[in-house]
Amino acid sequence: MRAKLRTLEDLCAAAADSSIVLPAADVSRDGPLQGEGAGPVTILFGTESGNAELVAEDLARHLGDRAETRVVDLGELEPGDLDPARVHLIVCSTYGDGELPTNVRGLREQLLSERPTLVGIRYAVLGLGDRSYTRTYSRGSEMIDEALAACGATRIGEYGRHDAGGSSDATEVAREWADGVLAELSVRELVAR
Repeated sequence: MRAKLRTLEDLCAAAADSSIVLPAADVSRDGPLQGEGAGPVTILFGTESGNAELVAEDLARHLGDRAETRVVDLGELEPGDLDPARVHLIVCSTYGDGELPTNVRGLREQLLSERPTLVGIRYAVLGLGDRSYTRTYSRGSEMIDEALAACGATRIGEYGRHDAGGSSDATEVAREWADGVLAELSVRELVAR
């Protein structure tokens, strides 16, 4: 039976399950196993009111003991700044009637008009929004996701969403989402070895 492991706790429980037979690890390869650290992570944010930036900064503190982290405003990002050696975690809000935050619109337009080749770029997305806006909930994050994918970048992990009208704290949702994305990435890289 296959099941998606959505949290770091689920991953650890599966790792401790002695009934699961794993392939032998190839220890002849150079470098540490990815499970020992997440590798470098860039946390990108798109925000109108500052909430996504606060979530991004909290994520950097949360991941700081496991990975070298950077926090970058999507409005200050050039496509060439995206580094294939890093994992990119995007936290993006929705503004107005399902629009991108003002600071991200230029990047999206640049991606769609210039179509730079972003093959090898790995990213995950957490959309911030309000579910009561059923037609446009989390649409801003979807728009940046679509633009990156159109340029050949690869989305990894579960697409995360936080409902501002719900009872969950955005930073808690973001931490669980990021832990799940990085755990899935570590398992993928370990299996690929």
